[in-house]
Amino acid sequence: MGIDKSIDQLPRKNDEAIIRVTGVSNQGLGVGHPTGDESLSSFVIFAPKTAPGDLARVHITKVKQGYAFAKVLEILEASPSRTEPDCPAYGGPARGGCGGCCFRHIAYAEELRLKRRTVEETLKRIGGVELDVKIIPSPETLRYRNKAQFPFGFAADGRAALGVFAERSHRLVEGRDCLLMPGEFSDIGAYVRDFINTNKLTVYNEETGTGLFRHLYIRKGRRSGEILVCLVINGKGIPGEDALARGLVSAFPAVRSVAFNVNTRQTNVILGEDYRLLLGAGYICDGFCGLKLRISPKSFYQVNSPAAEVLYKAALDMAGLSEGDTALDLFCGVGAIGLYFAKEARVNVIGMEITREAVEDAKENARLNNIKNIEFIQTDLSGGFVPRLKPDAVIVDPPRKGLGAELVNAISDVSPGKVIYISCDPGTLARDIGFFRERGYAAVKAVAVDMFPRTQHVECAVLLTKVKNG
Repeated sequence: MGIDKSIDQLPRKNDEAIIRVTGVSNQGLGVGHPTGDESLSSFVIFAPKTAPGDLARVHITKVKQGYAFAKVLEILEASPSRTEPDCPAYGGPARGGCGGCCFRHIAYAEELRLKRRTVEETLKRIGGVELDVKIIPSPETLRYRNKAQFPFGFAADGRAALGVFAERSHRLVEGRDCLLMPGEFSDIGAYVRDFINTNKLTVYNEETGTGLFRHLYIRKGRRSGEILVCLVINGKGIPGEDALARGLVSAFPAVRSVAFNVNTRQTNVILGEDYRLLLGAGYICDGFCGLKLRISPKSFYQVNSPAAEVLYKAALDMAGLSEGDTALDLFCGVGAIGLYFAKEARVNVIGMEITREAVEDAKENARLNNIKNIEFIQTDLSGGFVPRLKPDAVIVDPPRKGLGAELVNAISDVSPGKVIYISCDPGTLARDIGFFRERGYAAVKAVAVDMFPRTQHVECAVLLTKVKNG
């Protein structure tokens, strides 16, 4: 049933309302409905930092057809799943804060339940498939990320500052320790910020496109402890760059490489195309799934290594491959999942990836681990190119935008018996499942792994099998 209120009686911008929260959206926003008026029961008000079961007083900030967005003024009745946020940058329900997390106010068991339901509902609504999705918790929920990108900005006194962006904005929340990141990341950030201020250097201004320092990009090997520091700059070099590089290595012995990335475009895209090494080897090494991996700044590598190990084991188990089978590994990054399959299942793997540095890392990783039954090809998969062979399986781990119809068709044309689809976006995953169904593939099993605790994101692995005719 629709809303049987006249438009004059519907909530408007700047109104206050009392809502009962009944669920959470796939963006991590509470889904609430106005109380006290049965005719408005189907009108949806999305409110951040609310939990199913909350009764909240909200201020409406934007109204659309049939729904609205609001900020919380007060929690009148707290959900049983509500918990005290553990991060100083997060903020409470009635005030802003960092935009990185959306579930720090909800007990972790409830977060997992909500994510599982989101995956199941998305697969059904968009993909037309009903699967009982098992969700596996992350082995760690604090400081699990091995990569961070911090924006530079301006403190209240005009000096350089470093931090994170506030939720749904580019307003800088400066200098607070992020509980998703290793503690050293904040210390390294403070060191670089102080270097900028001491040497009277500039930081980037998004409005004017001027200023030198744009982002601080850090990677850390989860098991090795090795750190790579990369400075994203709006220019060709940094005054005093040698002193900065040597100072970072001296202050933080785990730092193995210091580089900068050049991004002179006036854009929200963080990284540019060009890198220059200042000090060290230009990469870090890490241990993963019993492998030794080399990782360069541009190469894709899952940000939560312990959870990724759980995910890859689940994917290998569901694939059910036999020794001597052939698998294509598309969007292979540094080769982690292909190398794992080649080593553990003894299948022959061909990895494909567009980024040259990632392919170089992948080839070196095969050599480091003495894995012979794998090869890597640098190619642009967006054009729908897939080698014209008959693989037993295709493993895909595409960017958030998914595969799309063209690449699904290219994969289907080589007729693998199985497709193992790993995705960080249930929506594009579900869409692509629909494309595969049109080409004769059925989704038969799904596992979700909480790769991104306390955020709205979740990683999934789905097994699709070719439907036999007749």
